[in-house]
Amino acid sequence: MGASATQEDYRLTSANLLRTAAGATVAEPDISLANPNTDWVGQVNEIVSGRSYGDSRNLAVYAFDTIEFGQFELNGGLRYEDVRNIFRADTIALPSAGGGTTPGIVQRSKESLFSYRVGAVFKLTQDVSLYAAFANSKTPSSATVRAGCTTGSGATFVNFCDVAPETARSYEIGAKANLMGGKLLATAALFRNERTNYRVPTNDPATNASFQILDGRSRVDGVALGLTGNITPEWLIFANYTYLDGKIVQGTSDSCIANPRATCSNSAALPDPSKGDDLIQTPKHSGSLYTSYRLPFGLELGYGVTYQGSFALNQSNLANRTQYRSDDYWVHRAFLSWNFENGLTAQLNVQNLFDKDYYTGIRNNISATNGVVSGGWAAPGEGRAARLSLFYSF
Repeated sequence: MGASATQEDYRLTSANLLRTAAGATVAEPDISLANPNTDWVGQVNEIVSGRSYGDSRNLAVYAFDTIEFGQFELNGGLRYEDVRNIFRADTIALPSAGGGTTPGIVQRSKESLFSYRVGAVFKLTQDVSLYAAFANSKTPSSATVRAGCTTGSGATFVNFCDVAPETARSYEIGAKANLMGGKLLATAALFRNERTNYRVPTNDPATNASFQILDGRSRVDGVALGLTGNITPEWLIFANYTYLDGKIVQGTSDSCIANPRATCSNSAALPDPSKGDDLIQTPKHSGSLYTSYRLPFGLELGYGVTYQGSFALNQSNLANRTQYRSDDYWVHRAFLSWNFENGLTAQLNVQNLFDKDYYTGIRNNISATNGVVSGGWAAPGEGRAARLSLFYSF
């Protein structure tokens, strides 16, 4: 049994420091990427342009238990969660416009979430176990303290905070085996993750084309393999490989599929243009390997490699049937350690040994018009870096 509770409050004053005394914005100069200079020497006037207030509360009660009988083990868990969010953003006119405050609309959401998991383990032998598990999870549609779930104002105001949560289900079967007398652990798993109720555009001009509706569905089938431990007392290994086949099951609202139209960017021949697309940010292949060997005279050598497969950057649509993909990459690293046997150890770690250019994060709003790709940004991965450390134990 267990319980948890969190409460988050924040108050934010928004301001633009690059303003004149009257509140007019000042254009920021371009900054050179090759020789950046971020020291601002122009006018600096703090003009309050708005205030925001948010309150988020999360209360949860959960219970987990395991029952063993013979070679079988059953486990399960239940969780009930109550989530509440309140948010309001006030706007403040500039001094030149009188500086008055306009209260924002209060956005509220309150959701009660119930999730559970069940699993079974069969100990085939003392060193080999087979298992199966099922679990579901729920995420509030308004998952942050800044609710952001209203549109319009006055007669056109719509509050769609209280809607069904996004839901996921996972199914998994697998095996674990202790090898080399328990010094080496091998694992294998086959799994499926299904996501429902995720947001897709309504594309309905009768309401608002920018509205989102919870009709989206996706599926990921995968395999995960792992090997961890010592092959010999001197030889250490960590290895894993994951295969993911992620697909869009439905990427268009039910209304658009039932009634294809131009505003939906679909057609009777292609009512759901993104159906069958690869899921964005989901590489098919990924894995890593690290191994080290300790020599008799105190020297330990290690080498590792990480592989990241390519993944889709966008979902296709009726106008653009192409899914653009990232490049895959390999990153290598090396390790050297020397034990002086007097409590002193020297250790050298080299990351990205071959100084590979790669990207760890790519924004997923890539688009294309007439064959020209635009939008998005990418964060480069760490270049080659070496670190020498000394450790002394006593």
